[in-house]
Amino acid sequence: MLEVTQILVGVEVLPRTGAIPLGSKTAFDQACRLAKGTGAHLTVLHSVWHAGEIWPLNEKGQAALHALRDEAASQGVSTKLEVTEERAWVALCLAGKRGAADLVVLGRREKEGAESKGRPLGSVGAKVLRSCPVPVWVVKAAHDLEHKLVLAAVDLTKVGDQVLDYASFLARRTGAALHVVHAYSIPRELQLRAKEMDKEEYDARIEALKAQAQAELDERLLRVELTESPTTHLIRKSAHGAIKETVEHLQPDVLVMGSLSKGGRPGYHLGETAERLFGQLECSVLSIKTSDFQCALVDPNASAPAPSPEPNETPAEPPVETPPNEPAANAPEAPARAKQKAAPRPAPNPRTARK
Repeated sequence: MLEVTQILVGVEVLPRTGAIPLGSKTAFDQACRLAKGTGAHLTVLHSVWHAGEIWPLNEKGQAALHALRDEAASQGVSTKLEVTEERAWVALCLAGKRGAADLVVLGRREKEGAESKGRPLGSVGAKVLRSCPVPVWVVKAAHDLEHKLVLAAVDLTKVGDQVLDYASFLARRTGAALHVVHAYSIPRELQLRAKEMDKEEYDARIEALKAQAQAELDERLLRVELTESPTTHLIRKSAHGAIKETVEHLQPDVLVMGSLSKGGRPGYHLGETAERLFGQLECSVLSIKTSDFQCALVDPNASAPAPSPEPNETPAEPPVETPPNEPAANAPEAPARAKQKAAPRPAPNPRTARK
């Protein structure tokens, strides 16, 4: 059973006015609501790093953060405030790497009331999605937090099972309907043989492929804790095309999907499907990493372990302290000087000797 015990929400405070943008406030409200329902501890993180400079919080900014803490406390949520001089995306990712959060929540940076179609998730959101090892929930700024539909985009892999777990978890917590989309494709062998087959045989093979995909998906759904049976959508398209089509048709409140495909580079690419989709989506997105994902960021607070000796290697003996001007006991001896024979004196010249 999936449990969330530590939620970390990133909150931006404008350095000059001390105001909290709409996206950050919506993310806080979403994180606070989830923490209240699960009993999780909530940490509110703010970075004073702005465009390469440190902007300390002014009185209005401090008051705004304290107001968030008081608002959460009034709902019975255990809350802690953290202010860091590290860049926001780095601080969020390192918190996940240290195990200080089960879930990271942040808002999309959008103008209040503006439509987000065609806009990216923002530089901070994209970097956190790429590098954070724990699930990341990027919340739509103008969302009312009334979830009616949760959409899970799954493949028939382990990360697809994780996506189902989180999507069903959100659906149970918010009372939303759960929909599941899966893309299937025609094997290349069947495509090559299509011209040799009549239409009825070809259509029958396609239906068999769809039935097999449906059966495998149903088998995975049996392992998930559900309150109601989800609605499944099997679409014969690329993963990108199937998800985009379903999102445009259903208009979900949140899309849950895996964010690192095979061959993806942690910290650089989200995976082909995710990279193409995340900049096009209007809904909130909850991204799930594979269980073996490794965050590429180096934690400056982590102490490096002492290197272990290689097999069959004798550990070096510690140096022995010796008095001044006395060689150490384990110091190598100086090489002995080779004795040199004196050069023979030249024989006297007979002519010179007569004089």
